[in-house]
Amino acid sequence: MTAAEMIEREREGKTLTDRLQALAAALQLQRALASATVHEQERKTAKASPKKMKDFGYRPVTIHFLGGVAIEVSDGLRNNGVVCGAGK
Repeated sequence: MTAAEMIEREREGKTLTDRLQALAAALQLQRALASATVHEQERKTAKASPKKMKDFGYRPVTIHFLGGVAIEVSDGLRNNGVVCGAGK
């Protein structure tokens, strides 16, 4: 195996490791977003809001990690298509 081949394999290994780390982080984030605690907080926020809020279900959100990996997760409660808590 030449030095160039070893370097290429190392790069491939790093790419795969970065993707695996991003997937693990995204899975943990998705589990947190789908937790009963977060769902209850969303319901309380919707009830306390002066504007009527509807649950349009979960929608995909892309999370970009430092290694350049992008993973889609689902977020929750929205008001007319705007994510709750996102200021203008």
